[in-house]
Formats: sequence, structure tokens, C-alpha cells
Amino acid sequence: LGGGVEGLLFDRIVIMGGGNLGLAADTVLGVKGGWDCAATFSGGKGSVVDFTGALPLLVSGTTTFANASCTTAGKEISFADGAKVTVTENFKTGGQPAAHVVLKGADADARWTLDSSAGGAILSSTDVYNCDSVADIVVMGGQGSGNSGTVSFVNVTPGETITWTGAKSSAWGDAGNWTTVHDGSRVPVESDNVVIP
Repeated sequence: LGGGVEGLLFDRIVIMGGGNLGLAADTVLGVKGGWDCAATFSGGKGSVVDFTGALPLLVSGTTTFANASCTTAGKEISFADGAKVTVTENFKTGGQPAAHVVLKGADADARWTLDSSAGGAILSSTDVYNCDSVADIVVMGGQGSGNSGTVSFVNVTPGETITWTGAKSSAWGDAGNWTTVHDGSRVPVESDNVVIP
């Protein structure tokens, strides 16, 4: 998809059996209600699958995205048991202080995996439940339970200064590259004063 294709907003994407869906570089694909990948998805460099709209969304299967995002306040994204989301660039969520994005298992026992080790994860105003994260992620302004020890939560004070160290890698979305006076390592959010020495 991309290039001359128009209308890249769909209720549900289902990639079945021998199917292969490719998303062109720098193309945004909006999905409102469901993502089910039982075959192959290929996202070009800079491409984004944006989980959008007010409807709850269910993710199932195993998918590698270049970028995946959800910035719809109050959006609830459920993951089927065993679902795995891998991102090679960034996984970004951002709700509002009074209407968080919610990432959770589809039921109380459902576990899902987020692998942002090749890219990064920038999660703010997001609640996370039953996630097994391959890499360390810091969720700013959220809450959760049932997560692996690699998921942590911090509160962010508007106007806080955060300084680039580059200590871990060259990735903006890697919390190990940033330091703050109060919260230790996390990635910048919209309300921060960012310093790059």
C-alpha cells in the first residue's frame, strides 16, 4: 500500500494464510477496529500503522512494524493471548491526562509481547497491562499491572528538563540515552525542556 493508493484508513486489517501486505516507505495506514496478522506484513522505512478512532481495537498474531502508534485519547487496544508486536523504529502512544490510551490483554489471563529492542518505545499517558516487554520501557504518566519487570512507570512534571547523554545508542526513543534530575532515565515528552549538550 502507498504510492498511488488513496484512502489508507480501514476498520480492520486481516492478513491470512499465504498473504503478504506491504506498506510503502513513509506511508501512514490507519486502522480503527482490528489488526489480525496470520501471515506476513512488511512496513517500509518510516511507514506507520496508526491505531486510531474511538472504537476498541483487537490485535492478534505476530507483526513486525517499522512504526506503530496510537495518539487517540481514551483508545483501548486489546491483545489476543500470545500476540507479539515488534517495531524496528518506534512504538508511540500518547493519550491525555484524563483519557489514557490503554494497552491490555484481551482477557484477564491474556499475555502479549512488545519487542522494541531494535527501535524504541515512547509511551505517555498510557496504561499498560499484562505486557512482556523484550526491552526496558518507561511509561510516562500511566499505570498498569501484570507486566514483566522491564515495564516501569514514572510521573512527569510539566516543564521538567531532560538531557541527552547518548549513553546507550543513537536512538531518540531509547530511555537509556536520557537523564532527568528527578526521574532518572526516560524519553522526552511534549511538556519537557530538552537539552542536547
